Parts: sequence; structure tokens; C-alpha cells
Amino acid sequence: MFVFVTLAAMLGVTNWSSRCYGQTYNQTKCLYENLINDQAYHTEIRPLIDQDMVMDVGVSFNLISIVEVNDVSQSFSTNGFLTLSWLDEYGGQRRLHPLPKKIWRPRVLILNTLQDRDIFDDDKAPVYVNYNGSTTWSPGSLFPASCELKMIEFPFDRHTCTIQLISMMYSNKELQFVAASPLIERTFYSDNGEWDLKEASVYVSIVSSGNTNFSLVQLQFTIERKPMFLLLSVFLPVIFLSFLDLFVFVIPVESGMKINYGITVLLALSTFMSMVSTMIPKSSLAMAYVVFYLFAVFILSMLTVIESIGIVCLYNFHPGLTDLKDQQDEKAVLEGDRVRSVSELMNSCHSKAMSNDDEFQKSTRDGPNETQTVKRVESQTSRNVLRYRLYVIGHRIDLVSLCVFTIVWLSMTFAVFSRISYL
Repeated sequence: MFVFVTLAAMLGVTNWSSRCYGQTYNQTKCLYENLINDQAYHTEIRPLIDQDMVMDVGVSFNLISIVEVNDVSQSFSTNGFLTLSWLDEYGGQRRLHPLPKKIWRPRVLILNTLQDRDIFDDDKAPVYVNYNGSTTWSPGSLFPASCELKMIEFPFDRHTCTIQLISMMYSNKELQFVAASPLIERTFYSDNGEWDLKEASVYVSIVSSGNTNFSLVQLQFTIERKPMFLLLSVFLPVIFLSFLDLFVFVIPVESGMKINYGITVLLALSTFMSMVSTMIPKSSLAMAYVVFYLFAVFILSMLTVIESIGIVCLYNFHPGLTDLKDQQDEKAVLEGDRVRSVSELMNSCHSKAMSNDDEFQKSTRDGPNETQTVKRVESQTSRNVLRYRLYVIGHRIDLVSLCVFTIVWLSMTFAVFSRISYL
């Protein structure tokens, strides 16, 4: 009996001595050798004697040059040297930091991704194993996910995108996700230059695949576009250019710049819209209202040019001019070289007839030419009257067109942007 008790006591002491507790460096190393590996030196253990203390690491940076500042991607790149300094010690430990590949991890996949579903391929991500067995793994990666974007309210659009994470290896009876907090932590969040994050939350649900149910984690983000840049650099210039196009009806026809002004504004608007097209979303399923607005503004500008051409043609219309001689005679009359009134010609002929027979005969011989001149003057007078009427008609068309096109432009502008703001 005594031998049996002695042997049992010795086995108990041996078994007790094989246990390791992570309070000092040697005991923490013992844990790694028994639980993880059997190496002489462990780079995963902090070199502190008292493992409850904080490791102080000094950091300094020696800047060499600034490589790039990209305002589009909101990135900043530099060239330099990073210096880290600390003090090596040895001591106790209550938490282990093994490599992720040496412990069990749930294989999490992105369900609604457009790229690789298994994105956690980093075997250097931090892992925290506490003395009571609780383990924390914090892998970092990019999370590309598909999201249905409805761009109809662009540039005042608001979207809700979801990243769906699932573990396909285990059913919900084997592995169940639990949301530690309903909100996504944003302690280290950096604001985006284009999008404003409104809400960020975590949901856990069940998804079925055949006869098997899986636990699904949904990371939901509600984002809203920051429209100020697009308004100042894109839409307001287009609105101002289209507004300037209305002044083509104010320019008088006599200046000769009516058509030139309209074509210049149309070309400027088309050139600017070609640059704008690279900045607006390209989607034929639900096109933005501003796309229709830009197209309508372009059509409106084109109509103003066409109407200006018609008004100029109406002003320069010469009815009754069939040959070059008539055009030359009209030009001479307009310049005052051969302009005479009908009354002056008749009085001149009557005075010459009363003076003597020779002068009367001479005037009779010249009568056909003077009669022809009188007819041309009368024809020119009627044409001038018609041209004046056409000028008045063109001027009134300008006034009516100015009012109509202004009303149409204001209606389109307020309708589109009020609709977008309402949505």
C-alpha cells in the first residue's frame, strides 16, 4: 500500500511539473513548446521579463522626398526611413500571439463579391489567445462586393451597399455568427473625398442552400455623394452656358454676329459636355435625370442656332431680284448714286417741255430711259417696304423666341433639380 501511494504521488508531481503557466518568459515559452511548436526562440513572444507590462517601441521617420500627392484618389506617398527602437527583456505572459496558420480559424468567404471570395490569405494577421481560451483574430484586407447603384438622382444620389460574409464549411448548427455590436466601429475611419458615410451597421441572418442553412453576416453601409465639386465644376458651367445661349435673340441682325454668337456658344457647350460625359455615370438601366437635362439643353441650343439662321435669311431676303443687273441697280439706288423721287422727275420733264421744242424733243428722246428709271425706283421702294416688314417680323420673332426659350429653359432647369432634390 505504501509503495502504491508513493508511486501515485510521484506521478502527480511529474504531471504537475509538465504544466506551464504564461507568467514569465520561460513559462510562456513552455506554453508555445507544448501547445504550438518546439523551437528554441519564439519571435511571437514579446521580449519582456514582466509580460504584463507594455512594450515601448520608439518610432522615428527620416523623410527623403515627397513622391506623389494624388488629389483624385486622396493618397500621399513619400520616400524615407522608418526607425523602430525598443528594450529586450524576459518575463511572464497571460496572452499568446501565435501565427494564424497555427490555430483553427473559421474560413469566411464574401458571398456577393466580384473577385476572389476567399480574401483572408494573410498568415501574418494578429491573433490574440487569452489564458481562458478566448481567441481574437483581426485580418485586414480589401472587401470588394457587388452593389446595385441607382444613379437616377445623380449627383445627389444615396446608396445602401451590403457586404455578405459566410462560412460555407459549417452549417448554422455548427457555427453561428453573433454580432458583438449592431454598429460598425469607426474609430480609425478616414473620411472619403467623394462619399459621405451616413450609416454603418451589422446584421446576422440565416441563408439556405438546398437543405442546409448557413449563418450570414451582413455589413450594411449607407453612403451619400458629396455634390459640391460636381455642382461647381460640371453642372453650373453647363447651366450658365445654356443661359448665355438665350442672348442670341437679343443681338440685332444688322451686327452680323447673330449666327456667330449662337454657333460659338453651341460649340463651347458641346465641347464642355464631352468632358462632362467622362464624369457622369454610364448606365442605360436607370439613367440620371441630369443626362436627360444635358441632352435637352444641347437640343435647345441647336434650335436657337437654327432659328437665328432663319431670322438672318429673312432679313437678307431680296424679292424680285432675278439677274445681276437688277442687283447692281438696287445697289446703286441704295448708295444714292441714281436715287430720284418720282415727283422730281415729273417736274423736270414738264419744265423742259415748256421751255422749247428742242428740249422737249430731247426729253422725249430720253423719256424711255427716265420711265425705266422711275419703274426701278418704284420697284425698289416696294422692295424696301417689304424688307422693312420682314425686318419687323424677324424682330418680333426674336422677342417671342426669347420669351419662349427662356420659359422652356427655366422650366427644364427647375423641374430637373427640384425632382432630384425631392428624391
